[in-house]
Amino acid sequence: MKGPDGTTETVRARVRPGELDAFLKYRFFFLRDAATGKRVQELSTFEELKDALETLESSGNSLWLEHPYDGLSERVNNIEKGVTNQANAFEMKSTRAIVKDSEFQAELKTSKLTPVNDGRSVKFCEVTKRGKLLELIAVDGLAMNRDDALLVVNEAKLSPSDKDIGDTKRKKYVLETWLRDAAEQPDKFETQPAEAKDELVGIKWKIHLVLSGDNFAAEMEEECGAAEIFVVRSNGAGYGFSRPSSASSTSTEPAPDMPPSSPSASPSSAPLPLGRPESAV
Repeated sequence: MKGPDGTTETVRARVRPGELDAFLKYRFFFLRDAATGKRVQELSTFEELKDALETLESSGNSLWLEHPYDGLSERVNNIEKGVTNQANAFEMKSTRAIVKDSEFQAELKTSKLTPVNDGRSVKFCEVTKRGKLLELIAVDGLAMNRDDALLVVNEAKLSPSDKDIGDTKRKKYVLETWLRDAAEQPDKFETQPAEAKDELVGIKWKIHLVLSGDNFAAEMEEECGAAEIFVVRSNGAGYGFSRPSSASSTSTEPAPDMPPSSPSASPSSAPLPLGRPESAV
C-alpha cells in the first residue's frame, strides 16, 4: 500500500470474517494488475477477499490495501498540479503576447522578437563535479532578437508585488553572470531544455526586464517604472505592454483648493480655474 509520504509499503493485516465491514469503513482492499498497475477489482466482502487470495498467483494480480491518507494526498496532489498548470499557462501566454506586441517592440526599437523555448520557462543550471545539474535560476519566459543582441526576460505573476520586482532584478544579474561564464566554460553550464543554451550562449545580450500580471496595482506599475522594468498586463483582449503611468492616467485628480477671495481684487481679473488646466489632462 502507499504510505502517507507517497512511498509503497508492504503491510500485514489480520481481518476476521465479522470484522471486515468495520475494517473497510475507512480503507479497502483492491486487486491491481501487476503488469499495467491498473485497478482490476475492489474487494468489498470477506468472500471476495478470500477468493482473491486463493487465486492471487495464477491471476497475475497483486493485492493492495488503500491507506486512509491515500485519497487525501491524491486530492492535494491534483490541486497542486492544477495551480502549476495555471501558472505555466500564464507564463506562456504573457511571453507570447510580448512577442506579438508591436508597441512593445517599438519601445525597444527592434523590429521582431522570437520566443525562446516557445515561450515556456527556461532553467539555467551549473554542472556539478558529479555531473548533476544545479539549478541557479528559472525564468518564466524569454524572447530575443539575435540580430539586435536583445534579450527580454519575462516574469509572470498574477498579482505582482515589491518582492517580485526585487526577484526580477536579481534574476537579471544572475543571468548576466551565467551567460558570461557559460561562454567561457560551456561544459560547466547547461539549460533546461538543453536547446536554449545553443540559442543564448555566445552573444553579448542587452537584457530588458518585463513583469507581467493580471492584477497589477497602479503603485506597482510605478515601482516597475522606477526599477526600469517593463509592464505587461491584462488589457481585456489578452496581455499587452503598459507604460508605468497608464494605470492611473484615467483617474481624475481633485480640483485644487480655492484661495479666499481678496476684497482688493480687480473686477477685471480673470477667474481662477476650477480644475486642472486643459493642457495637463
